[in-house]
Amino acid sequence: MSDEPVSGWDPSIAVLADVDFSRFKVRYGGIDQWALTAFYNFRREDVDLAKFDPEQPSEAIKTNLHETVHVYQLLATSYGHYTQLLRDFQSNQVLRIIQSLLARGVGLRAPVVHQALTELKKKRSDELGLDLYLWYLAEMVMIFLEHDHELYAQQMLSGLPVKYPSLAEQFALLNHYLHQYCRNTGRSTLSPPGPNI
Repeated sequence: MSDEPVSGWDPSIAVLADVDFSRFKVRYGGIDQWALTAFYNFRREDVDLAKFDPEQPSEAIKTNLHETVHVYQLLATSYGHYTQLLRDFQSNQVLRIIQSLLARGVGLRAPVVHQALTELKKKRSDELGLDLYLWYLAEMVMIFLEHDHELYAQQMLSGLPVKYPSLAEQFALLNHYLHQYCRNTGRSTLSPPGPNI
């Protein structure tokens, strides 16, 4: 890996000598929620604290702090544990949907959700419907937790399979299934949902 910062969304395109990177916005870093790591797109000397000016911190220093805090948030808070559990739960639901589609003899192609919806229209399946619904419910809660309220409202009004429109009911139902998932898989368990959720 080069010590030079790479411009563009995908650092792997830096190997392409013919790419004009001047048209891309520089991305200084980010986090990988699946790997629980941060990545930084600048040289080590760009974050030399000996040259740090608190009045005008460089983009590299601001990014270093920002992305590192995100990783700590994922690793060390109940919010991070909950979001990682939701992602794990969603992955499990996708595997169950794929298994169900394969059992029906459906050849897989992306996006799998469209294939699942098409299959549900052809032949009702409570198991496939529940798996799809639970994946979607987890997605809605994640969208809300990420503060994308515009997308959340758009999804709520789109007519997709949301049977429990109140946010409190969505959390209560999802936590019920998360508790079952944790118990059945040996994951760190959440408390069973109480009547006041």
